[in-house]
Amino acid sequence: MEVQNIRIDLISPSPLNPRKTFDEAALEELASNIEKQGLLQPITVRVAKSEEMTNLETGDVTPLPYTYEIVCGERRFRAVSLLKAKEDEANVAKIKAHRKKSEKFQTISCIVREMTDDEAFEAMITENLQRKDVDPIEEAFAFAQLAVLTPFNRRILLMKASMMM
Repeated sequence: MEVQNIRIDLISPSPLNPRKTFDEAALEELASNIEKQGLLQPITVRVAKSEEMTNLETGDVTPLPYTYEIVCGERRFRAVSLLKAKEDEANVAKIKAHRKKSEKFQTISCIVREMTDDEAFEAMITENLQRKDVDPIEEAFAFAQLAVLTPFNRRILLMKASMMM
């Protein structure tokens, strides 16, 4: 697996993610930790949109991604986005003062994986079940969606049951 630095503005949260609520104070705390220590774990994304590019010499056609969707790590993404917003604000002042702008939080470390909607959704549910602060309604909705999209996955159910012990 190769880790890539991808521009924040090319990444968006997945509409498939069953988690919709995020504690703002916890995000601020996470952002503060990332600012001090850096991002310790990359987020996982998949290509949302790509454009086919043709090599004029060989005629080979390859997809060139231009937007990405978060599979795992939306909290980390949101925290880095908060830092990017602060950096952008500071950069406006730096540019006015003819100083070099900062680029520290313009990108985020990502692992790009090729995944179907079902695979991405299962990964999102698995990641969210590992968290203790998931809203019970969102969790129930995720299980309902999973049951509709794919045959119910026993591994996820067993994982959830083991976490409750």
